Amino acid sequence: MKAAITAAERGHEVILFEKENVLGGTLNYISHDCHKYQLKNFKNHLIDVVKRSKIDVRLGVEATPEMIDEIAPFALILAAGSSIIVPKIPGLLENGALSAKDIEEHPEKVGDKIVVIGGGLTGCETGLHFAEIGKNVVVLEMAATLQFRRTI
Repeated sequence: MKAAITAAERGHEVILFEKENVLGGTLNYISHDCHKYQLKNFKNHLIDVVKRSKIDVRLGVEATPEMIDEIAPFALILAAGSSIIVPKIPGLLENGALSAKDIEEHPEKVGDKIVVIGGGLTGCETGLHFAEIGKNVVVLEMAATLQFRRTI
């Protein structure tokens, strides 16, 4: 969104494709975390600026090579987002494991006892959030230490 805003402010005609039905990308999956209110506010600010601009926003549309060829843009900015890393543990998904994104979309699926696999930033922040709201949380990490670096 910031790249689209900057390009529009510089006088370019901008088309913003978003394959989801809402803007925000990965920032949409942090709103459950009370420590991330500044990021949530920033995301909402960017959405407001995009709405007030002359940016042609196309929600629910995944850009294809054919679409890009047809438009023939002067420049193309690819913001491909991120993907979820799923550990190769047999039966993990079949037995109801949830990703951080799943938890954000379906908080009702989270019980009182939680095991977080991965002690990186996302795992630690997810574990911290649920511990703070009274859940019994265990964070499992294969490295000798957690990889938690809070930068608030």
